[in-house]
Amino acid sequence: MAIKIVLFGLIYYNRVIVIIDRSIIMTEKLDTICQSCAFELSEGIYGTNIDGSFSSDYCIFCFQNGEFVESMTFQQAIEECIKDVSPELAMTREEAIEYAAKYLKTLKRWQS
Repeated sequence: MAIKIVLFGLIYYNRVIVIIDRSIIMTEKLDTICQSCAFELSEGIYGTNIDGSFSSDYCIFCFQNGEFVESMTFQQAIEECIKDVSPELAMTREEAIEYAAKYLKTLKRWQS
């Protein structure tokens, strides 16, 4: 059984992450989640390609008709991730930025 923790208050992120001593340990395969927002991919959640087929990489919230729903930069994605950092995590804004950047870089959309 996996422990589910919402990282930095991300409402739509459904990624299994464990924070131990301020390090992030990822415990799920990257191919089961949206490669933009990390939402868990399942039937009815897949985004669509320009030809109407389902995208195997992105969810419907991020990718429709072959395009990303929201145009945002990597920096904007980081800001979205950390906007609701919980005080219980006992980390600074700079540390939250560092962790969010490290995490997002594992997703296809943010690798380039």
